[in-house]
Amino acid sequence: MFLIVSGAEEQIERAVAYLEGVGVRTTAAAKNLAWDEGKCVHCGACVGQCLPKALSVDEKTRRVSYDEGQCIACELCVGACPFGAIETVGKHFAVKEAANG
Repeated sequence: MFLIVSGAEEQIERAVAYLEGVGVRTTAAAKNLAWDEGKCVHCGACVGQCLPKALSVDEKTRRVSYDEGQCIACELCVGACPFGAIETVGKHFAVKEAANG
């Protein structure tokens, strides 16, 4: 299911927390990209391709994070990820539909 939501950020965060609490997996899609943190092994391969620094590695935790506000949707990260954790929204949902089909 693909949802477009609007409202106060705090309300959206509470709604997402509720859904995840009852077992619904969520993926935030921004600018035609979907980052599946569950597939991400935090190797950092995508970080070097991200010119606007929307993807970065935390120096202390060594975990990759994604700042959608910095993303320019160039999609260079998609090909750089060896684990398929970053996909275009169209591909992401086509793969999910095929798996459920």
